[in-house]
Amino acid sequence: MRIMFLAKRESLKYLLSLFILVLSLGVQGKERNKDLLYCLGQEELSLHSTKRTGPHYFLNQHFINEAASAGEFRLKDKFYREICEIREFPPSIGLLRGILLYEEDIFKQVSHEDQNIAALYKSGYQAFITETPQIFFQFLALIQTQTKYPHCLRENIPKLYEFTRKFQYLREDLDLKELIKDKKSIEGIFTKLKYLNAIYDECDKKQKKLDSKVKTKR
Repeated sequence: MRIMFLAKRESLKYLLSLFILVLSLGVQGKERNKDLLYCLGQEELSLHSTKRTGPHYFLNQHFINEAASAGEFRLKDKFYREICEIREFPPSIGLLRGILLYEEDIFKQVSHEDQNIAALYKSGYQAFITETPQIFFQFLALIQTQTKYPHCLRENIPKLYEFTRKFQYLREDLDLKELIKDKKSIEGIFTKLKYLNAIYDECDKKQKKLDSKVKTKR
Protein backbone atom coordinates (compact mmCIF):
# COMPACT_ATOMS: atom_id res chain seq x y z
CA MET A 1 0.00 0.00 0.00
CA ARG A 2 1.25 3.37 -0.86
CA ILE A 3 1.68 5.63 2.15
CA MET A 4 1.23 9.31 1.45
CA PHE A 5 3.25 11.15 4.05
CA LEU A 6 1.79 14.50 4.94
CA ALA A 7 5.26 16.00 5.19
CA LYS A 8 5.19 16.19 1.38
CA ARG A 9 2.34 18.69 1.32
CA GLU A 10 2.81 22.15 -0.08
CA SER A 11 5.69 24.01 1.55
CA LEU A 12 3.49 27.06 2.10
CA LYS A 13 1.02 25.05 4.16
CA TYR A 14 3.84 23.50 6.16
CA LEU A 15 5.39 26.89 6.93
CA LEU A 16 1.98 28.26 7.95
CA SER A 17 1.43 25.28 10.25
CA LEU A 18 4.88 25.71 11.78
CA PHE A 19 4.28 29.41 12.34
CA ILE A 20 0.95 28.80 14.08
CA LEU A 21 2.53 26.03 16.16
CA VAL A 22 5.27 28.39 17.36
CA LEU A 23 2.64 30.95 18.31
CA SER A 24 0.72 28.28 20.20
CA LEU A 25 3.79 27.15 22.11
CA GLY A 26 4.46 30.72 23.06
CA VAL A 27 1.03 31.37 24.52
CA GLN A 28 1.25 32.21 28.22
CA GLY A 29 -1.07 31.54 31.14
CA LYS A 30 -3.77 29.10 32.02
CA GLU A 31 -5.50 29.21 28.62
CA ARG A 32 -2.47 27.56 27.00
CA ASN A 33 -3.12 24.40 28.99
CA LYS A 34 -6.42 23.79 27.21
CA ASP A 35 -5.03 24.23 23.71
CA LEU A 36 -4.95 21.09 21.55
CA LEU A 37 -2.24 22.45 19.26
CA TYR A 38 -0.05 23.23 22.26
CA CYS A 39 -0.58 19.68 23.55
CA LEU A 40 0.41 18.18 20.20
CA GLY A 41 3.32 20.58 19.93
CA GLN A 42 4.71 19.41 23.26
CA GLU A 43 4.45 15.83 22.03
CA GLU A 44 6.27 16.79 18.82
CA LEU A 45 9.10 18.31 20.85
CA SER A 46 9.39 15.09 22.83
CA LEU A 47 9.50 13.00 19.66
CA HIS A 48 12.11 15.32 18.18
CA SER A 49 14.33 15.16 21.27
CA THR A 50 14.31 11.35 21.21
CA LYS A 51 14.68 11.29 17.40
CA ARG A 52 11.67 9.01 17.07
CA THR A 53 10.03 8.57 13.67
CA GLY A 54 7.64 5.95 12.30
CA PRO A 55 3.86 5.67 12.86
CA HIS A 56 3.75 7.81 15.99
CA TYR A 57 5.63 10.69 14.35
CA PHE A 58 3.49 10.41 11.20
CA LEU A 59 0.32 10.73 13.26
CA ASN A 60 1.60 13.64 15.31
CA GLN A 61 2.62 15.57 12.19
CA HIS A 62 -0.74 14.93 10.55
CA PHE A 63 -2.72 16.29 13.49
CA ILE A 64 -0.44 19.30 13.93
CA ASN A 65 -0.73 20.21 10.24
CA GLU A 66 -4.50 19.79 10.20
CA ALA A 67 -5.15 21.63 13.45
CA ALA A 68 -2.84 24.50 12.47
CA SER A 69 -4.12 24.96 8.93
CA ALA A 70 -7.84 24.40 9.56
CA GLY A 71 -8.08 26.52 12.67
CA GLU A 72 -8.25 26.12 16.42
CA PHE A 73 -10.03 23.03 17.74
CA ARG A 74 -11.24 22.80 21.33
CA LEU A 75 -11.75 19.47 23.01
CA LYS A 76 -14.35 19.03 25.72
CA ASP A 77 -12.70 19.14 29.13
CA LYS A 78 -13.23 15.42 29.77
CA PHE A 79 -11.48 14.42 26.55
CA TYR A 80 -8.72 17.00 26.94
CA ARG A 81 -7.86 15.55 30.34
CA GLU A 82 -7.84 12.01 28.96
CA ILE A 83 -5.74 12.84 25.89
CA CYS A 84 -3.37 15.56 27.07
CA GLU A 85 -3.12 15.15 30.86
CA ILE A 86 -3.84 11.55 31.88
CA ARG A 87 -2.20 10.26 28.68
CA GLU A 88 -3.17 6.62 28.67
CA PHE A 89 -1.82 6.88 25.12
CA PRO A 90 0.55 9.46 23.61
CA PRO A 91 -1.61 12.52 22.73
CA SER A 92 -1.77 12.01 18.95
CA ILE A 93 -2.67 8.33 19.36
CA GLY A 94 -5.20 9.23 22.06
CA LEU A 95 -6.71 11.84 19.74
CA LEU A 96 -6.98 9.31 16.91
CA ARG A 97 -8.73 6.87 19.26
CA GLY A 98 -11.06 9.59 20.55
CA ILE A 99 -12.14 10.71 17.08
CA LEU A 100 -12.73 7.15 15.88
CA LEU A 101 -14.77 6.21 18.94
CA TYR A 102 -16.66 9.42 19.68
CA GLU A 103 -16.42 11.53 16.52
CA GLU A 104 -17.97 15.00 16.97
CA ASP A 105 -18.71 14.37 20.64
CA ILE A 106 -15.11 15.06 21.66
CA PHE A 107 -15.16 18.66 20.36
CA LYS A 108 -16.60 21.68 22.10
CA GLN A 109 -19.45 23.44 20.37
CA VAL A 110 -18.48 27.07 19.87
CA SER A 111 -21.13 29.77 19.84
CA HIS A 112 -20.33 33.03 18.11
CA GLU A 113 -22.26 36.15 17.20
CA ASP A 114 -21.10 35.71 13.63
CA GLN A 115 -22.80 32.54 12.39
CA ASN A 116 -20.32 32.28 9.54
CA ILE A 117 -17.44 31.95 12.00
CA ALA A 118 -19.33 29.33 14.01
CA ALA A 119 -20.11 27.41 10.81
CA LEU A 120 -16.47 27.63 9.72
CA TYR A 121 -15.32 26.20 13.05
CA LYS A 122 -17.79 23.32 12.79
CA SER A 123 -16.96 22.53 9.18
CA GLY A 124 -13.27 22.52 10.13
CA TYR A 125 -13.52 19.78 12.72
CA GLN A 126 -16.05 17.85 10.62
CA ALA A 127 -13.49 17.71 7.79
CA PHE A 128 -10.92 16.69 10.39
CA ILE A 129 -13.19 13.79 11.43
CA THR A 130 -13.99 12.77 7.86
CA GLU A 131 -10.30 12.37 7.01
CA THR A 132 -9.45 10.42 10.17
CA PRO A 133 -10.46 6.90 8.97
CA GLN A 134 -8.01 7.20 6.06
CA ILE A 135 -5.28 8.30 8.47
CA PHE A 136 -6.16 5.42 10.78
CA PHE A 137 -5.51 2.85 8.05
CA GLN A 138 -2.29 4.55 7.00
CA PHE A 139 -1.21 4.46 10.64
CA LEU A 140 -2.02 0.72 10.87
CA ALA A 141 -0.07 0.00 7.68
CA LEU A 142 2.94 1.87 9.05
CA ILE A 143 2.83 -0.17 12.25
CA GLN A 144 3.41 -3.36 10.24
CA THR A 145 6.43 -1.84 8.50
CA GLN A 146 8.25 -1.47 11.84
CA THR A 147 8.96 -5.19 12.13
CA LYS A 148 10.55 -7.63 9.69
CA TYR A 149 8.47 -10.53 11.00
CA PRO A 150 5.64 -10.80 8.41
CA HIS A 151 3.10 -12.46 10.72
CA CYS A 152 3.54 -10.06 13.62
CA LEU A 153 0.15 -8.35 13.46
CA ARG A 154 -1.80 -11.44 12.45
CA GLU A 155 -0.50 -13.33 15.47
CA ASN A 156 -0.62 -10.55 18.05
CA ILE A 157 -3.32 -8.09 16.99
CA PRO A 158 -5.68 -10.12 14.74
CA LYS A 159 -8.31 -7.39 14.49
CA LEU A 160 -5.71 -4.85 13.38
CA TYR A 161 -4.48 -7.29 10.74
CA GLU A 162 -8.06 -7.88 9.59
CA PHE A 163 -8.77 -4.14 9.32
CA THR A 164 -5.60 -3.56 7.32
CA ARG A 165 -6.38 -6.39 4.91
CA LYS A 166 -9.92 -5.16 4.31
CA PHE A 167 -8.67 -1.66 3.64
CA GLN A 168 -5.99 -2.91 1.26
CA TYR A 169 -8.24 -5.12 -0.86
CA LEU A 170 -11.69 -3.57 -0.51
CA ARG A 171 -11.05 0.16 -0.25
CA GLU A 172 -12.35 0.82 -3.76
CA ASP A 173 -15.70 -0.79 -2.98
CA LEU A 174 -16.08 -0.14 0.74
CA ASP A 175 -16.90 3.06 2.55
CA LEU A 176 -14.22 3.58 5.22
CA LYS A 177 -16.94 4.69 7.63
CA GLU A 178 -18.43 1.22 7.38
CA LEU A 179 -15.14 -0.34 8.48
CA ILE A 180 -14.92 1.77 11.60
CA LYS A 181 -18.50 1.32 12.79
CA ASP A 182 -17.35 -1.57 14.95
CA LYS A 183 -16.31 0.55 17.94
CA LYS A 184 -15.66 -2.49 20.14
CA SER A 185 -13.05 -3.79 17.70
CA ILE A 186 -11.43 -0.36 17.44
CA GLU A 187 -11.21 -0.16 21.23
CA GLY A 188 -9.66 -3.63 21.23
CA ILE A 189 -7.02 -2.53 18.72
CA PHE A 190 -6.02 0.47 20.81
CA THR A 191 -5.85 -1.67 23.95
CA LYS A 192 -3.34 -3.90 22.16
CA LEU A 193 -1.39 -0.87 20.96
CA LYS A 194 -0.50 -0.12 24.59
CA TYR A 195 1.78 -3.14 24.41
CA LEU A 196 3.13 -2.48 20.92
CA ASN A 197 6.79 -2.22 21.95
CA ALA A 198 6.58 -5.58 23.74
CA ILE A 199 4.89 -7.06 20.66
CA TYR A 200 7.68 -5.73 18.44
CA ASP A 201 10.29 -7.24 20.75
CA GLU A 202 8.60 -10.65 20.59
CA CYS A 203 8.27 -10.48 16.81
CA ASP A 204 11.92 -9.51 16.44
CA LYS A 205 12.90 -12.57 18.47
CA LYS A 206 10.83 -14.79 16.18
CA GLN A 207 12.39 -13.24 13.10
CA LYS A 208 15.90 -13.81 14.47
CA LYS A 209 15.05 -17.48 15.04
CA LEU A 210 13.83 -17.77 11.47
CA ASP A 211 16.97 -16.07 10.17
CA SER A 212 19.19 -18.42 12.18
CA LYS A 213 17.35 -21.47 10.80
CA VAL A 214 17.88 -20.24 7.25
CA LYS A 215 21.62 -19.74 7.89
CA THR A 216 21.88 -23.23 9.43
CA LYS A 217 20.36 -24.84 6.32
CA ARG A 218 22.90 -23.18 4.04
